Amino acid sequence: MNLWHSQIYSADPHAGSGGTDELQTDVMRFMAILGFCLMAIFALVQSLPQAASEEPKVVEEKADNSRLKQEQEALIASLEQLHADLKQQQQKQRRISDEQKVLTTQSQQKQRQLSALNLKIKQRRKYLSALDQQLKKKPQAVTPIEAQEPNAAKDEEPGFELRFSSDQALKHLVQNKRIQLYALGSETTWKLIVTNGKTVFHVTPSPLRYHEMTPETVPGDVLQAYRQLPVTTSGTPVIWGVELPHPLQEKIQQLMQESSGGLLIIDALGHVKLERRQGNV
Repeated sequence: MNLWHSQIYSADPHAGSGGTDELQTDVMRFMAILGFCLMAIFALVQSLPQAASEEPKVVEEKADNSRLKQEQEALIASLEQLHADLKQQQQKQRRISDEQKVLTTQSQQKQRQLSALNLKIKQRRKYLSALDQQLKKKPQAVTPIEAQEPNAAKDEEPGFELRFSSDQALKHLVQNKRIQLYALGSETTWKLIVTNGKTVFHVTPSPLRYHEMTPETVPGDVLQAYRQLPVTTSGTPVIWGVELPHPLQEKIQQLMQESSGGLLIIDALGHVKLERRQGNV
């Protein structure tokens, strides 16, 4: 055994090929660790710009989303306003259409009423013309409850005069439609209407049977209401006539047959009695 060689070998751990291999191994390990560190640093460096560039994109996308949301809300508000305006216009159009229908219906009713009134006027004129021809051919005595010409009542002999017990009695009977009071003109006939104490006149067809009243027996407020009619003129002659129910007509006829003349007085209950004038038997 070579003791020197063994001592040299054990004294220098790096001597020979074994020390070189270990050094190379350490160097390679160091280089490997250094390479990994460089790769990690390189990867980190590459990731930094990408993260920095992604952040503005996210902010920009959020800004775009916020703007789009605001525009969407504005569009929705505009659509709701347009819908409300459209609904309002449709309601207005329906209201106008309904008003036009009502006006059309009223116009048609007025036309029918006017046609019926014109027909009644024509029939009335034919009736008056025929009656006038009959009177000219054969004079007849007209009873107080028959339709009369303006001067017929003045020629009655002996005379009966119809009156009411009071103005209130007459208006009470008119208001309750127990009797009808007319102002008969040469071309137009007006009918008295009493409502809540107020007296008004409406144009109406002339009655076929009525009893003539003298203007002195007509209440003053009724005469005043007639004079205020816009279609009347001062000095236009009219006949005041009252249309009586059938039972009251029969009672008047009975009283007239039993006497030669007098005052026929009708009270507020619709009862009639005969009072003699002074000087009559």
